[in-house]
Amino acid sequence: MFDYTQNNHFRFGFNGQLYSKKLSHHDSWWAEYGPGVKPAVGSFKQECLRAVDLIHNSTSETVCLLLSGGIDSEVMLRSFVEDGRSFSVLIVQFDDELNAFDTKYALQACSELGVKPVVRNLNILKFLASREAFRLAEVSQCHFPGFVAQMKMSEFSEGMPILGSGDCLLKKHLPEGYIPYVDDYPKSHWYLEEKEAAAGLFRYFMNSEIPAVPAFFQYTPELMLAYLQDPLVAKLVNDQFTHQMDSNHIKLSLYQKHFQLKERPKFTGYELMMPFVEQMARLYKAKSNSSSQVFCTPYEKLVRDLSTAI
Repeated sequence: MFDYTQNNHFRFGFNGQLYSKKLSHHDSWWAEYGPGVKPAVGSFKQECLRAVDLIHNSTSETVCLLLSGGIDSEVMLRSFVEDGRSFSVLIVQFDDELNAFDTKYALQACSELGVKPVVRNLNILKFLASREAFRLAEVSQCHFPGFVAQMKMSEFSEGMPILGSGDCLLKKHLPEGYIPYVDDYPKSHWYLEEKEAAAGLFRYFMNSEIPAVPAFFQYTPELMLAYLQDPLVAKLVNDQFTHQMDSNHIKLSLYQKHFQLKERPKFTGYELMMPFVEQMARLYKAKSNSSSQVFCTPYEKLVRDLSTAI
């Protein structure tokens, strides 16, 4: 099997079975990561550049970055630009400019960095309601329309598709009944959330036997570990940012330590069609046997699992 992450260190499935198919809603989702191969982990930027090097070395194809307007995509783009080797960039614009407010940031980043992207158009409303979309949802067992659309977008890529997802989302365990900004901020554990639906991108490429990198920021254990051990994240998990419940609020600051990024609103690209997207998600869910399970790995265990095997 192709290495969708380095040495396929990201493993997942149901009922303890590796890369297994979900057969019923009673099946239990799990995920695990690591171990790394380097005794010493570099900075977040150094590990981004190392991931780029390993991705280039994993294929004889040109690599193609699927770019959105988010900061994760831009960090991925800047990492490939700094590496210096050739690559292509794909930006998909929805008909009727339904995601123009998002893709403008991707186009601006490409212009600034001297990268000429391939721009393709997609009638997103027609596609999401099509038999093809339902087939992709079924193959990937994923009911989230945004991920199903990314599967379709990857077909437009001129080379091996690379997606700028997989950033580590940490969440704080809160006592039952906790009221933010009213109750005292509690000392409690932090966890990495891995959503069953997000792994649908991996299942699609695996089941279709298509070489790809479905999640750049999960590509190596060291890249995940560099993020998790950054001083900003260390302060977060030691409860030094009062009343913060997840890692999203520090992500831009962490990225800006290593890359020149401008602040922007966080978009999904689907804000102008949410009622339709939510309807399609319900229909995909019935067709794909997908659910919204989340597997939580404690921060301390995650760091141990990602560290070099002795």
